[in-house]
Amino acid sequence: TCITEQARFQKVCLDADVLELCIKNRADIRNDREDNSTKTFRKAAYRQFILDKYGYLGKGRRKVAPSCVVWCVRHHYPSSTGLYMGFRSH
Repeated sequence: TCITEQARFQKVCLDADVLELCIKNRADIRNDREDNSTKTFRKAAYRQFILDKYGYLGKGRRKVAPSCVVWCVRHHYPSSTGLYMGFRSH
């Protein structure tokens, strides 16, 4: 089965309450303004997936999320414009 159908993925990567807490935590650590836009929720969902799958990677080390994860996250937290950034290697 696809990872997006697993209960853990649904809870860790898509649950709005979990993602909101992740966003607050990241904003606190980075001393940033808290942003609860769907774009921020998408980024938090991708970070959660990568953290859950690979653990902490460190600055500048990135992994690509599978397309099924990307499509699932975009479905749950869509862009109002229909435009998405995509993966950036650096």
